[in-house]
Amino acid sequence: MALVLAAELLVGLLLLRRRPGLRGALLGHLICLAIAFLCLGKLIFAPADNSAGMASEMNSPIFALFGIFWFLSEVFVVGGLTRISGGPSSSQVPQGQPAADRSR
Repeated sequence: MALVLAAELLVGLLLLRRRPGLRGALLGHLICLAIAFLCLGKLIFAPADNSAGMASEMNSPIFALFGIFWFLSEVFVVGGLTRISGGPSSSQVPQGQPAADRSR
């Protein structure tokens, strides 16, 4: 996992060297993804301690944290891609016209 994150960081920084404003989105994505991978690794590889109850009850908060950080990681990706594409343009949807008049 660390190798994948390091490769993504290196490739991302090389591709974004002329766009320093997007580095924050890349860094946010990588940090959230690293935390999500840590949570996933704990779920998969950590020994289950069943002394306090069912293993599924003990793993649920960790699984929830994995989902939250994965979601935040993808929010950073979508935000970065939106900035790369220039975002939604006001010229695409005319404002203040009825739907029938938009075809003109």
